[in-house]
Amino acid sequence: MKNKYYLNFCLAVMIVLTAIHTDGCSHALRSSQVKPIEPAVWKPFDLRPGDYFKYAITDHTQAKEGWVTVRVTQKDTNELEARWEGDLGGKQFSVTTVAPADRLIELSRPMLIASQPAVPFAATVLSFWWNHVYGFQWQVGAKWSAVFQEMIPIGFILQVEDRCEASGVSGFYGQVMSGNKIFGEICVSPPIPLPLWVLTKDTQGNPRYEARLTEYAPLRR
Repeated sequence: MKNKYYLNFCLAVMIVLTAIHTDGCSHALRSSQVKPIEPAVWKPFDLRPGDYFKYAITDHTQAKEGWVTVRVTQKDTNELEARWEGDLGGKQFSVTTVAPADRLIELSRPMLIASQPAVPFAATVLSFWWNHVYGFQWQVGAKWSAVFQEMIPIGFILQVEDRCEASGVSGFYGQVMSGNKIFGEICVSPPIPLPLWVLTKDTQGNPRYEARLTEYAPLRR
């Protein structure tokens, strides 16, 4: 069942990523003037009880804007609950997932990708790309290569180019490339389990989906 959900999500994202072309773009602050942070390992999707995120969402393919929030709470000793809510162009969605912490994102993806207003968020912030950069030490100039063994032979290179900032949080700006094409841009702060900003592009380099962090309340330890 795990593999079925994962493969269905991967195939859905690949179809979406190659089907639509459009124009227009906005992005997080990217500058060498941003306060530097120490190189660190990013652990994507390592959500904890008390985490709260809000993102501004743009579907450039349909010229629609919206928002998505996620609230994480402790369900019981071994499980977390994530409540995903949002709106895109006037269409709302609400999804609740209960799962062990290490499977929370995996089991949330199929339900989110099945809700059309949530697709841009699932294809950016929750992209399966980020599973393949777990353990990467982020610093300007660093490079990481990944191959998707579970799919058709395909992979990408992540190159960290600069520093960046979103919602007052400093991070590292990187480009996701395949061959000589840039398919995505990302801003990551290693201590935060979800990306600060993500932009995906089509094969012509046109912007597709975009998510930018606007609010963040971490677990208070």
